[in-house]
Order: sequence, then structure tokens, then C-alpha cells
Amino acid sequence: MSPCREHAIPPFIPPQEGRELRLLFEILSNQLQHSTDTTEQAVTGLAADLLEIDRELAHPGRGDSGGNGGNGSSAAPERIARRVADALTRVQFQDTVKQEIATVTHALRQLCRYADQFADAVDTTACADTASSRASASMLLQDLYASYISEQQRAIHDSAIERTPVSPPASPTELF
Repeated sequence: MSPCREHAIPPFIPPQEGRELRLLFEILSNQLQHSTDTTEQAVTGLAADLLEIDRELAHPGRGDSGGNGGNGSSAAPERIARRVADALTRVQFQDTVKQEIATVTHALRQLCRYADQFADAVDTTACADTASSRASASMLLQDLYASYISEQQRAIHDSAIERTPVSPPASPTELF
């Protein structure tokens, strides 16, 4: 019989660890919501860009706001090029969102490993020894923060833990 069961002390998550786990779940939820909102905005904008491109191709010159009649068609290629560039920018931005989602996915995998370690600790004969060797929620939070690729992710994290955002030292240039 394990020492935990022998003394009738139920294994538990210390209160601070529990708060940090809840915080981790909240941060991951907020990160995913941000990615979802960003994706919805990008899709809406992309649809509008493609619709305008389609209209311009179907009726060149109608988008000209100068009332130039047939002379407006000379500006059509520039408008189409601008819309195509806008559409491409939105598509490229989605790569950043994909990377943000990958960060959350990685954190969820770490959380699963943490849960497995906790379950193993409950089942082992040396509860105290295994509890000290497993990852902590605090470590998971630190690893998550270190893995962020955007200032927006850091801001969401900082907001969840109610701290003033810290300017990271010489981070890579963020284009979006």
C-alpha cells in the first residue's frame, strides 16, 4: 500500500497549483478565441477582396469613383492589383495564426503529459518523491509564455494573469 493511502491522506493538487492550472486553461481558451476571431475577420476580408476582384473583372471601370465613364477602365488594373495584394496579405497573415494555434496545441500536449504524470504520482508507492519530479503548472505557464510568436499572444497571457505587459528584449519583427 502506498504511503498516501496508508495514512489515509488523499492525493490532491496544492491550491497554488490548482490556480495555475485554471489560469493555464483560461489562457489557452483566450488564445484559441483570439485565433478564431482573427481567422473569421481574415475570411470575411478575403471574401470581400475576391468579390471586388470579380466585380472589377466583370465590369472594368465601374469601380472608378470619378464619374469618368469609359476612362475609368485605365485605373481598373491598379484596383485589381491592390485587391489581389490585400487578399495575399490576408492569406499570409493566416500563417501567423496557424503558428499561434500550433503554440496552443503544443501547450495542450504538455498539459496532457502533466495530467499523466499526476495520475502516475497518485498510483505510485512514493507519492512525495514523484510529486517533486513532475512538471508543475507554473513551469507549463513559463514554457507557454516563452513559446509565443506574437505580442498579441503575450498581451492575452499578461491580461489573464493581470500583470502589466513586459516588453520582450529584441524580439523578432512582427509584421502583423
